[in-house]
Amino acid sequence: AMSALVCCGPCFAPTALAEDGSLYPWLSEMLSSTNDKTYELARETIVLLLDCNPDIGPLLDWTVDKCFTGPARVADGCFMALATIFSAR
Repeated sequence: AMSALVCCGPCFAPTALAEDGSLYPWLSEMLSSTNDKTYELARETIVLLLDCNPDIGPLLDWTVDKCFTGPARVADGCFMALATIFSAR
């Protein structure tokens, strides 16, 4: 339910996506899940967040950073989210 809420348009609480925002640990946990449906939901959530909030720099910074510093599953999910966003443009 929370994924649907954060993906339905521009962020209504920009502090959640600030540099130390509360959504990033939650997204990392979802991407770390061994449940494929949870993992896919997290990846889609990141894609929609990036698509609906192009002006929130810390979101893009976090996503790129996780591609290099996150555990393999998190890095893969973030990379795939970025690839999805940039291939659509």
